[in-house]
Amino acid sequence: MAIDALTGLVRQIHDDLASLADGEVATYIPELAKADPEHFAIAIATVDGEVFSVGDADVAFTIQSMSKPFAYAAALDRLGRAAVLGRVGVEPTGDAFNAIVLDEVNNRPFNPMVNAGAIAVSALFPGDTAGARAEAMLAALSRFAGRPLAVDDAVFASESETGHRNRAIAWLMLNSGMLAAAPDLALDTYFRQCSVLVDTRDLAVMAATLAAGGVNPRTGERAVEAAHLPDVLTVMLTCGMYDYAGQWAWEVGLPAKSGVAGGVVAVVPGQFGIAAYSPRLDRIGNSVRAVAAIRRLSERLSLHGLAARPDAGGALRRVLDGRTLRSKRWRPAADRACLDTAGDRLVVVELAGQVPVGAAERAIRRVGAMVAAGEAVVDLDRVTGVDPGAVVLFDAFGVALAAAGRSAWLVPGRGGRAVADGLGPLARTGWHVAAGLDEAVEAAEDRLLGGGAGDGREAPLPLAAAALLAGLSPEDLDLLAAEVPIGHLAVPKGAAAARVGEPADAVFLVASGRFRVQLPIAGGAPVHLNALGPGDSFGEMALMDDVPLRSADVVAETDATCHVLPIAALRAFGQNHPLVMNRILSRLAADLGVRLRRVNDTIRSLLV
Repeated sequence: MAIDALTGLVRQIHDDLASLADGEVATYIPELAKADPEHFAIAIATVDGEVFSVGDADVAFTIQSMSKPFAYAAALDRLGRAAVLGRVGVEPTGDAFNAIVLDEVNNRPFNPMVNAGAIAVSALFPGDTAGARAEAMLAALSRFAGRPLAVDDAVFASESETGHRNRAIAWLMLNSGMLAAAPDLALDTYFRQCSVLVDTRDLAVMAATLAAGGVNPRTGERAVEAAHLPDVLTVMLTCGMYDYAGQWAWEVGLPAKSGVAGGVVAVVPGQFGIAAYSPRLDRIGNSVRAVAAIRRLSERLSLHGLAARPDAGGALRRVLDGRTLRSKRWRPAADRACLDTAGDRLVVVELAGQVPVGAAERAIRRVGAMVAAGEAVVDLDRVTGVDPGAVVLFDAFGVALAAAGRSAWLVPGRGGRAVADGLGPLARTGWHVAAGLDEAVEAAEDRLLGGGAGDGREAPLPLAAAALLAGLSPEDLDLLAAEVPIGHLAVPKGAAAARVGEPADAVFLVASGRFRVQLPIAGGAPVHLNALGPGDSFGEMALMDDVPLRSADVVAETDATCHVLPIAALRAFGQNHPLVMNRILSRLAADLGVRLRRVNDTIRSLLV
């Protein structure tokens, strides 16, 4: 059996409250009076589909008024906010839940959690017959529960036989034009809706569906569009617990709904659905044990929705600069020296996890301070999600950058696609959206160094300008040219100068253009290893080892040209002129040392 943390905590709360015997079982609906007053269960469902429960969690009972938020969600999903708001308001009321009263200003029920509002919502289910409407209602509630639900016919009959006050409410609303169906049809749907059988685990899953953005975490089926959840959760928080709603919001701080069968369901947005069941009710009509259990859970786990939260800056993982974090583009010594001194004018802001508005604002503020005098990159690759308000801020900042004639780089990565997708046309002139961090850093370095990437049309460098040959004298170069047949290779943009597995039979000295060194991945994008420009070389490792095959692809990013020196001829030259070859190999070793130190610096910066 798997070990978890929640079961033990919930069991402790269940055991602590099991002796609580205050309250009475509801009797005004005769079938409800048959409930065992000792039944007690607590269940928690997570937004990734796990359900933890203790007590009598498999005991079935009727959902009663706990159906109201789910029916309201279904109405919003089918008809939209404006149509539903035309039938029922969202204001709390100090009157009893079954009061025969409407909002005198708008002539409609105060909210969908009182009986008048719930009947108006039930009237919105589609269908011309009682059977068709009941089928639509059950389908909606079943999507939240993740399994087919059914009506308890005995409770339905009892509800219908004793629901005279609800009939008065329905006829009052018909007179005011608030009822979308004939009173008898609306009431039939409402009584059946309240008589749907559930258990505590069902209710926890239904609440978790609201917590998970409207998608059932067990089935993956969408029960309601996420856009409607603020409306549903708000009326649950302000109106869901009858005359106890204000104190509940103050003590517990979670959207919730109770039912007279003894259940209470609560939502922790983005985290859990919670349900508790015990038939004894207090004078208001809420389950004594269920209220106490969820209150205790909220206290123990600090779930109150308005409690102090951690600093939003936690999503700001780190800030690096261009002195320690370099692109994979291998640059001439002069450019490297420039980046060593001016690299603090290039900042990389990395975000991680869920990005709320506050964290986005902090990151954007850092970028805004930097772009006036340097370059900035925002990396979202480690982000798991971005709040909608944060997307708005990124878009607004892109517009501001464009208006100021500035720009910065944005790396959406795996988790920040919502930001890139949310940028309008003007914002995209302020944000350069890059495929990866290295691409963004390389472009920022290019601009910091005073120019952009070469397009391959610059004049080719002569052989003597190659970094690999920088230690040779003019006499050495003359010897090399006389004894080693030097070829010339033109590589059009997008073509490969070398491929993995090809014979490692030549050293290439880049004369013009730019190359990308990459490792091909079967079924995926290649991994970027290095980038080369004029004066750089590739294939030179064959001078130091006996590996006969290429280990990576070298692809031209622009039209490019290379000087080509055959390995066999170079080795023969080394036999004849060991001191000259020693100078070439010494230069290669020094170059490798610089690269290794740069890799170490990058690793060190990433460990901060």
